[in-house]
Amino acid sequence: MSQEEAKAVPSAAPSTVVSRVGLMGRLMGGLRRRHIPVPQHREPSPEHTAGFLSRLTFSWMSSLMFKGYNRPLEVNDIWLVNPDRSTQRLATDIRDNFKNNTDRRSKRPLLVAIWQTFRKDIIIGAVAAFLSSSCQVVMSLVVKYIIAFAEEAYYGRKTSIGRGVGLVICLTCLQVLASFGNAHMFYRGMMTGAQTRSALISIIFDKAMTISGRAKAGDAAALEPRPANVTPGSNEEKDHFARQMEKADPEGNKKDNTPRSSAWPSGRIINIMSVDTYRIDQACGWFHVTWSNMLSIIVTIALLIVNLSYSALPGIGIFLLSLPISIVGMLAMFRHRKVVNKITDERITVTQDLLSTIRFVKYYAWEGDFLQRLARIRKKEIAEIRWLLAIRNFLNTFGTTTPVLAAIVAFIVYFKTQDNLSPASVFSSLTLFNQLRMPLMFVPFTLAMIVDALQSIDRIEEFLKAEDCSVEEASPKSTLISIHMQDASFTWEQSTPPDPNERLRSRELTEEEMREMKWDDDDSNKKKRGKKTETRAKVSPREDQANSTLSEIKEKEKAPADTPPFSMHGLNLHIEGAELIGIIGTVGSGKSSLLSAIAREMRRTAGECTTQGRRAFCAQVPWIQSTTIRENITFGQEFDQAKYDAVIDACALKPDLGILPDGSSTVIGEKGINLSGGQKHRISLARAMYFDPDIIILDDPLAAVDAETGSHLMDHAICGLLKNTCRLLATHQVQLLHRCDRIIVMDNGKIVACDSLDNLMKRDDVSMRVLQTVQMGVDREIANCDASQATTKKPRVLEEKSGDAIMQEEDRQFKGISREVYKNYCSSMGSMLLPILLLASLVVYQASSIITNLWLAWWSSGKYSLSPTSYIGIYIALGVGQSLVQFVSMLAMSTYGTEASKRMYQQATKNLMRAPVAFFDTTPVGRIMNRFSKDVDVMDNNLSESVRMAATTLLTVLSVVGLTVSYFYYFAIALVSMLLIYAFASSYYRASAREIKRIEGMLRSPVFALFSEAVSGTTTLRAYGEVGSFSRRIVCAIDDMASAYYITCANQRWLSLRVDVVGVVFLLVTGLLVVTNKFDVSPSISGLVLSYLVSITQSLLFSVRQVAEVENSMTSVERIHYYNKQIPQEASDESSTAKLDESWPAKGEMVFKGVQARYRPGLPLVIHDLNLHIHPGERLGIAGRTGAGKSSIMAVLFRIVEPCAGSITIDGLDVSRVRLHDLRSRMSIVPQDATVVRGTVRSNLDPFHKKSDEELWEALQRVHLTAMPRNTQDSQNGSTFSTITLDTVLEPEGSNLSHGERQLLALARALVRGSQIIVADEATSSIDLENDAAIQHTIATAFRGKTLLCIAHRLRTILGYDRVCVMHEGRVAELGEPLALYDDEDGRFRQLCNESRITRDDVVAAAEAAAAAAKMVK
Repeated sequence: MSQEEAKAVPSAAPSTVVSRVGLMGRLMGGLRRRHIPVPQHREPSPEHTAGFLSRLTFSWMSSLMFKGYNRPLEVNDIWLVNPDRSTQRLATDIRDNFKNNTDRRSKRPLLVAIWQTFRKDIIIGAVAAFLSSSCQVVMSLVVKYIIAFAEEAYYGRKTSIGRGVGLVICLTCLQVLASFGNAHMFYRGMMTGAQTRSALISIIFDKAMTISGRAKAGDAAALEPRPANVTPGSNEEKDHFARQMEKADPEGNKKDNTPRSSAWPSGRIINIMSVDTYRIDQACGWFHVTWSNMLSIIVTIALLIVNLSYSALPGIGIFLLSLPISIVGMLAMFRHRKVVNKITDERITVTQDLLSTIRFVKYYAWEGDFLQRLARIRKKEIAEIRWLLAIRNFLNTFGTTTPVLAAIVAFIVYFKTQDNLSPASVFSSLTLFNQLRMPLMFVPFTLAMIVDALQSIDRIEEFLKAEDCSVEEASPKSTLISIHMQDASFTWEQSTPPDPNERLRSRELTEEEMREMKWDDDDSNKKKRGKKTETRAKVSPREDQANSTLSEIKEKEKAPADTPPFSMHGLNLHIEGAELIGIIGTVGSGKSSLLSAIAREMRRTAGECTTQGRRAFCAQVPWIQSTTIRENITFGQEFDQAKYDAVIDACALKPDLGILPDGSSTVIGEKGINLSGGQKHRISLARAMYFDPDIIILDDPLAAVDAETGSHLMDHAICGLLKNTCRLLATHQVQLLHRCDRIIVMDNGKIVACDSLDNLMKRDDVSMRVLQTVQMGVDREIANCDASQATTKKPRVLEEKSGDAIMQEEDRQFKGISREVYKNYCSSMGSMLLPILLLASLVVYQASSIITNLWLAWWSSGKYSLSPTSYIGIYIALGVGQSLVQFVSMLAMSTYGTEASKRMYQQATKNLMRAPVAFFDTTPVGRIMNRFSKDVDVMDNNLSESVRMAATTLLTVLSVVGLTVSYFYYFAIALVSMLLIYAFASSYYRASAREIKRIEGMLRSPVFALFSEAVSGTTTLRAYGEVGSFSRRIVCAIDDMASAYYITCANQRWLSLRVDVVGVVFLLVTGLLVVTNKFDVSPSISGLVLSYLVSITQSLLFSVRQVAEVENSMTSVERIHYYNKQIPQEASDESSTAKLDESWPAKGEMVFKGVQARYRPGLPLVIHDLNLHIHPGERLGIAGRTGAGKSSIMAVLFRIVEPCAGSITIDGLDVSRVRLHDLRSRMSIVPQDATVVRGTVRSNLDPFHKKSDEELWEALQRVHLTAMPRNTQDSQNGSTFSTITLDTVLEPEGSNLSHGERQLLALARALVRGSQIIVADEATSSIDLENDAAIQHTIATAFRGKTLLCIAHRLRTILGYDRVCVMHEGRVAELGEPLALYDDEDGRFRQLCNESRITRDDVVAAAEAAAAAAKMVK
């Protein structure tokens, strides 16, 4: 039959016949697979234009199913979402309804909004559910009449065969109606859930873009003032403040006057987007099943009373007594689900933190710490899930056992009162009891899903009710540019995690408190420290002031934990026109906070703050999208080639693009992970320039670039293309300040000065302290200006890390789930014998179920000469044994299923930790999070139950077929053809369903990636006013995901109607055999067979659906299995043969011999034949232009990148023979992008708790992080000092510290580690000059005697080192003492010094200072 003929059949025949004919056509035509080309583009879904019969029978799906059977489906085969189901439309409807319901103070505004939006689908689904349930109930009455007819015929009474056939046809028609009702009930419910999920993801994303910092931190929202149009004392005023109080205290907690709602970190937001929306989706799909099953239970009980009269009452009493137990069980599930949700949130958050800091974690060999954290959380999560599943198993067993026990009691009472068992009454009642089993089995299951969904709705509702901040669309260009602040005050929130800066102000210490503290030169303290104190160098007065004793600071730590966050008060500022405003100050003084306040990212608490003009923002930590370089720069703006080229030249990006394989079309890794810090800053600056702003906010963009590049950016970008723009530049590079029109001096959150540089230099106050080193830098800038301009600029090559390849496409398997996946899952249970034993337990359960009902048939026919007591006793024993076997098998399935999930998750996380950095460079975090949230959730909560139900329903079908054939052997003739159709339909369906599920999983990953990316870049999106455009992007991604998901909902219903044909034929053939009395079969057996066949259509469909569901759920196992077995791994411990002493490396001698390295196979070399001998205890500075190979040396030393030739030895030992953990844990690194992990200062310094608090405090004091003087005069308290304690809580990525404070913390971490080898990658690029001088002194003294490699952009930091290595194109160009290299006028080092305005006197002075520091240490 042709495809066109198959489509034409439905209009000419009844639907059941159509289904069969259509399937037979597919059977005959499909046995020979055909080649079907893949479409060039995606087409609209035919459902939108399909006719009534096509929609009724789901025939519009047939063409896609045909494709899927003949070849694996591709993305272009998946139809587009219908216009009436677009995410944009649905989200708008739900959002509007939710707002209206909230304004009306509805009790559950989100739940009501979902009802209002999908009312039509819900009502149609309800009608279909009612039709299906009604037909199922009436069928039991028809069965009663058929059995009565068969009984009359069996005993030779006069009957009309036409009456019997008519009853069978009536039964068949009822089954057909029930099938259609069941199909459309599920379809409407599943589509409601799928559409709700899509809309909620979009709504959650939009809310994540607008949620205020206060709400994200978990602080209560402030009460909004009474609107001007509301009369004081009126009911409107009361309603207004009642709504405000409800927002402030959504839980109704009146005990605390300042209630705090839940905090919303990024991990939790991602969790509700993925897991909670999925649970709502699942609950909607089963919602109609829940209430229709409850209705069926009530009607079935009534019919039992009609059938058995008062004999049914004891059985009904058992039902009623079971209700309180079920309710208690449901409440217990509700409580445990809340606990599981919290633990899962914690696991997801820790995983998110780990992935965002993976490079740092590997450098410090902290994988073990994270694995232990995840293992502890996972252990708690699995324990709670097992309790939850145990309760669910009990409720399931209780639900299926209750009808059995009720039937036993009812039939015993019936037998005692009637003295016999009438087959018609008994087996029609048995049909009713069997029909009760499925509802009672599903009611706890579906109620549990609804409970989970209600929990999820509450969580999403709480999130949506959280306080918003104002988010603007991109402003048009303005002729008037101004920034005005008058008595303005701003504050960060307690735990806000946006882009960096002075988010944390721990307790402040007054000058008097500082004087009262005892310092390190105290005799008692010296005794405590022993030899360490005796050998310490004399410190500067500034260090002496900062080094307080541990006991004193511990007392200070007892202050309340809720210390006020960083705030700024009384700011007055007025800027007009195209000025260049420099912003300077010490670390943590408020520079970045001032910029954030202007960008409206900091909450204003008082005064006025207005800006006029189009804003752009370059954050201190650049936000880079995982897309092409061009799209990162244009950022949604219309592309203009001339403008783009000018921006590229001004930002010095042209040489970088020139060597990329795809130039501007090269895809950047997530968060710019395959770019260097300098490249990320320049792309961020280019984006701001291309945006064509009136006001551009620049938060230290020059810190990560070398002097030449910085000069180029200043000349051609900041003072070039942006010369007609208002520019606010926060910087520590004071040599550039003479080019600023005005300079703002920040100190302790206040603007202490705002004037020109000349005027500021004449003042004698705090601004003079900040500017005391400026004049020297300015003089050199002017003196060397001509020389700088005369320097011939050479093209720069791409920085080291930018050679990394494009983000890899997500892996996709074809055909079925591989045997290896099933084997891995089964072996993860603990033994390969366990699945066999579990299957055996299910076989025993099904056999006991059949024998129990068969025993009832034998009892009613008196087959065995047993006493009534014996019949009753055996009947009870079989029923109780059946229940016990069921509970044990269910408990074992869930226990070993979660064990498999736990072990596979553990192995996946372990392998993930062992994956090379290149894997994370090319794999989006969102893709990984998709597997470790959604896929793990499926394995934890759904898979074991799906496997059990699939096995149970298959065994039920097989047992019913076997029972029928054993008594009606002619039935085997129809059985063969029916089973062939059944098997083919199952295979036909699964071929498409499997691929659609895989495609849906692939299309889901971009949603996660975009969502995660946008949440981390909220500050940038808000500043540019691009929230709307990014929202539209994610809506498109959601529509792509939903397009495959909607088809999944439809293809299951397509299958159900066609598989129901088999069940209908089973029922028709058996019914005709019964009424024609062609076999000598007793009415009892006939009744038993019919009672089973009435429900076989449900079992047939459910078996195919559950097998497909298992296969779909196994795709989650497959995706986790991929991480278990197939992701690339770093060198294994087995390949490392070296045995290390505890003291290795004792000397710190390093030898690079002929080393060559590339980031991945196929990429160009980044290090060429590197030969370098670093002596023990030597301080070696590594210099060179951008892309020279400086950071690559660090990468190969730590084996982040494995050398492809040559060798590296440390203290004579080849590092390739050393375990990676040992190698990395024996060295320390201070990266340029200082990484901070969520936790406390203590856990960041010493995660393995190997050091004492005294040692940790000493490190903090040495880097001046514990008490950093502000020297701000306060009329009441005098000078104040900001202090950070060991128990200070640090947010993800250290967002409550400034960038400079994070670098100081990283330096303290290296001090704590006490390694003999330290590698510093521009460790103080974000430190002000005053603190930088102190930190350099600390490095010179604390690291004396240790081997120190310092990669430097600011050459002044390495002038006092023993030797300097100048890299060029991956090779050592020069190596020697700094002064000797400087004296070579044609050398590269001399050229770099000239570009940085460094004179010979500077080099000499640095050498003398280093010698003095060495003498001091000795």
